[in-house]
Amino acid sequence: MDGAFTEMTISDEPVDNEVVEQGHVLKDWFIFRDERHFGPLSSKQVRRFLSKRMISTDHHIWRPGFTGWKFIKDIEAFRSHGKIKSKIRDLSDDDFCYKASLDKLDRISMQAGELDFVEQPDKEEEAEPTRFMAAVKKVGGVVGFSSESSNSSRLIFTSFLFTCLVGIMIFLNKDQSYDFLKDFSPDIQDKLMKVSSLKESTINPEFVVFEKEYNVSDPVLVSSTNLPVGSKIRIEVTGEEETLLGSYRFKKTTEMRLKSKIFVSDSIREETGKFIAPGSYTVTANCLSCGSKEKEIYKSSFLFGVKDQILYQKELKRFHLETRQAAQLELSELKDLSRTLDKQYQTTVNQFVLSSAKRSAKQWDKFSTFWLANQKKFIDLFEQMNSSKFMTNLFYLEMYTAFDHLILQLFELHLLQDGIISSSTENISESSKSVSNLSQEISVKLSTISSQLELMEMNFSKSSGLPSKEGLKLTNY
Repeated sequence: MDGAFTEMTISDEPVDNEVVEQGHVLKDWFIFRDERHFGPLSSKQVRRFLSKRMISTDHHIWRPGFTGWKFIKDIEAFRSHGKIKSKIRDLSDDDFCYKASLDKLDRISMQAGELDFVEQPDKEEEAEPTRFMAAVKKVGGVVGFSSESSNSSRLIFTSFLFTCLVGIMIFLNKDQSYDFLKDFSPDIQDKLMKVSSLKESTINPEFVVFEKEYNVSDPVLVSSTNLPVGSKIRIEVTGEEETLLGSYRFKKTTEMRLKSKIFVSDSIREETGKFIAPGSYTVTANCLSCGSKEKEIYKSSFLFGVKDQILYQKELKRFHLETRQAAQLELSELKDLSRTLDKQYQTTVNQFVLSSAKRSAKQWDKFSTFWLANQKKFIDLFEQMNSSKFMTNLFYLEMYTAFDHLILQLFELHLLQDGIISSSTENISESSKSVSNLSQEISVKLSTISSQLELMEMNFSKSSGLPSKEGLKLTNY
């Protein structure tokens, strides 16, 4: 248009241009969709809804000057869209307005004066009405609308009746779909329903979680959100270590796509199937489909399995004392293991240097047989330890994991050394570089672990309650 004013004659066949009057885009189109009017709309908006499959060319359209409703495909301005045969998206009125970026005022009120005289589109030309809409029309007929009644009165009454029936259906559907809510108090039920009924949003989503205990020891979580169905979320339940009675740690992560806005989790248990320990747990919910980065949408805590605070504190104190004794023994074993692995490292490095200088493969073979036998004992030991039952009972699990990785690296180093001793001179240069790099990496790790164990032992002697893990920094392992 380039800002030019184009006069438009009101006719059944308007031209395919965007009309501008006094600097504003003219909006005088009205569409009829799912028994509701929407408008006024500009030609550009109508074409956009068609391209996004929010309406089809089989929907009806009207503007001032028309003698009645017409199919969109019969209008010159939109006829080209009639070639597109696509399934129309199933959207509610609210979804349609949200997707179309329409203000609620853009929905034509049932009292809109200019549309009062416009007859509804011929129902014979439309698809068969739903059973629910047929019931609405039947009820309207029973109460006896006369031909003299104004369209405005009829539409107002039908709208009111429609709202009432929808409310009844939602109420009945709630009982059928959310039967598990009966175990919650009316106050919690109201909070869950209130959040789920909010306008859908991925920008500022709402999320609430309530914990419920079944069979005394089986907690479940009931959640409610206004995220759209199909959104991807992750829920994490983490035990707060200092509060757990009978366990050192707990973490359960669940990723899911929403099938309902109110949903209940499975029973929260250990991976082994055991009941979780009494104590405090943190629940965190993250939305994985609310933008380019995941977004934390909920975080809170709940206390589980504590009926008697005095007894709980007494038992927790006893458990911490037993844990301290076990942790002290673990620290002592870890320090012994650290010294033994450092000795294994030093012997293989020194013997490699000596055998390389003397070019004595025989001497190396004898040493290698002895060294590998010792190293195999460590490998076999950690393979036996690598069970969920054993690992669950370890307080310094992260440190054992670091040692497990270190044992395998030592084995790899020795094999590289063996390859150099027994290979031809052409391969020595490249292999020697690999040996040097890996040897340096192992040396740094052994030194770091030794320092950390000393710090952990010092912190242990100063602590009370559950032993501190300060100094345990193994992110690079």
